[in-house]
Amino acid sequence: MQQDKHPGYRPVVFRDRAAGYAFLTRSTA
Repeated sequence: MQQDKHPGYRPVVFRDRAAGYAFLTRSTA
């Protein structure tokens, strides 16, 4: 599988342990 098909585009999970929640987002950064 090629990694450069969608450069800088991947699912990222942001977790906030202080708040006790997590969510999944697509990052373009």
